[in-house]
Amino acid sequence: MDSWLERLALRTGVPVWHLLPILGRPMRRRVTWRMIHQLPGTMLRRMEQQTGLAPGRLARAIPSYYSPLGWPRQYRSRYCPACLAEHGFWRLRWHLPWTFACPAHRVLLADICPACATPPRRHVTRAAGLHPVATCSAQMPGGEHCLTDLTAAPTIPLTAGEPRLRAQEWIDAGLDRYEQTAHNCEHDDLVDLEAVADWIRIRAAAADFAAYGPATVTAFAEYLGQTGTLAVQVRLSAVSNGRFRFARYELGIAGRRGSRP
Repeated sequence: MDSWLERLALRTGVPVWHLLPILGRPMRRRVTWRMIHQLPGTMLRRMEQQTGLAPGRLARAIPSYYSPLGWPRQYRSRYCPACLAEHGFWRLRWHLPWTFACPAHRVLLADICPACATPPRRHVTRAAGLHPVATCSAQMPGGEHCLTDLTAAPTIPLTAGEPRLRAQEWIDAGLDRYEQTAHNCEHDDLVDLEAVADWIRIRAAAADFAAYGPATVTAFAEYLGQTGTLAVQVRLSAVSNGRFRFARYELGIAGRRGSRP
């Protein structure tokens, strides 16, 4: 949705900030991409009619398209600089919390602008749509805009067969299946992914990630220091095929991290 709006703005010469009211989105003093991603269906249909898109097309262009998976929303976007350079748009899946690597270019996705350290795709600034979509449109304290070329952002390379890359390939295959089966995720492992990850987080120590390098160990140690213990209550219910389904989980902060079982 955001890349489509920016390309439309660039083509018409009208920035996204002023394009939204024309398309039926009432303006506010501060606009975030989160607001745009949560537009009601009636407004999406109006935008489709005004721009000549097929009915329902924009519903597949916002993160809520994946809501049946039960993943938490991420109000920012990661990105692959090489993909931005090659294709010139922001992929919808980059908004998902479990999209973290690019199998095509074998890198971990970047998640901030290398110049201003701002996470991309959070706020709709007055520069959005006036510059190529691969530039950082974050507004700086002095009022100017960053405009850094994000296609040159550094990334961490991954080798073929590396566990993080294989995990992303598995997730992508599940997302492909989800899209091809009209959101039928009743028996999809992706529904359980967040609960399984929480189960691992409360049992893992930073040293468990030594195989992924010192940067990963340091990052997880900092994560544990920031969050304390993650208290996760998981209720399991058996499904017909013998697998277990995470029917419900609650995530809380319990202060200090307890002992590992």
